Amino acid sequence: MSFDAPEQIRFRYRLEGLDSDWVDAGTRRTAFYNYVPPGKYRFSVMACNADGIWNEAGADLALNVPPRFWQSWWFIGLMVLSLLAFVGGFARIIEKRRSQHQLRYLEQQRALERERARIAQDLHDEMGAKLCRISFLSEHTRRSENMPSELKRQIVSISDASREMLHSLDEIVWAVNPQNDILEHVVSYIGHYAHEYFQDTGIDCELDMPAQLPPHPVSSQMRHHLLLAVHETFTNVLKHSGATRCRIVINCSDFAVLRVTVADNGNGFDLSAIESMNADSTAVIGNGLRNMRRRLADIGGDCLIKSESGRETIISFILPLGQSRFGKAAT
Repeated sequence: MSFDAPEQIRFRYRLEGLDSDWVDAGTRRTAFYNYVPPGKYRFSVMACNADGIWNEAGADLALNVPPRFWQSWWFIGLMVLSLLAFVGGFARIIEKRRSQHQLRYLEQQRALERERARIAQDLHDEMGAKLCRISFLSEHTRRSENMPSELKRQIVSISDASREMLHSLDEIVWAVNPQNDILEHVVSYIGHYAHEYFQDTGIDCELDMPAQLPPHPVSSQMRHHLLLAVHETFTNVLKHSGATRCRIVINCSDFAVLRVTVADNGNGFDLSAIESMNADSTAVIGNGLRNMRRRLADIGGDCLIKSESGRETIISFILPLGQSRFGKAAT
């Protein structure tokens, strides 16, 4: 205390538990704290007189700051439990909606598969039976000896057309039938199709297919586009290559990528010239290659073409199973 010069008394203070060191307040006689968390503290003050002598003993004051109700452990625990209950309930609602959506999707898929199976059966039973009858009657009629030659040519044309329609109908039924939506059926059908296609054509067909295949699902759209692309390749081999041998290699990698490679020992073609023709949208030559690439790109695959004039031609179809997009067609 200083009665003759009280304005020159200096102070320093510390709140143990909050201040790490003494706070120099100068001549200010007030200690400011913006926020003091709940807990027990000890407030200490020291003073210095005008001669610069500090009272080292100072003065102490014990303080106890009680917590607000929202800072109490029971309130925090209740809020944590409420938050966990809210998050759990919200997650349960989302999971329930997801399960309901998945269930509706599966029901739609089953309904679609039943409809596809019905269409495949109707096409096979009704259209197939009628086309078989037309083919049988036209074949029986063409054997008649008392028939004008012009009429006989027309009957032969009807017979050939009905057989082609039966073959095309078989492909459509295979593509529509949901029972064929697995990789094993796809590879088996392509092998059987290749053997029948090159039968009695003078072209030896060599098949190299794996004995076992993983049970990957293959959609009807994938099967349809892949088969049409393979058919276009077989047509080019038969009509334009002049080949005597065609080799079909089918394999599936560990990364669920199906690769169908068709190679022939024919005359080949100038790929760069075909590419330049493809740049012209009105060009007719090269439409087959362009269509193959477009079909593979539509189902997320690649069409790789390797050919030179006077050399063999190798066309590979690469299709990742279970993915929607794979990349654009490339050579």
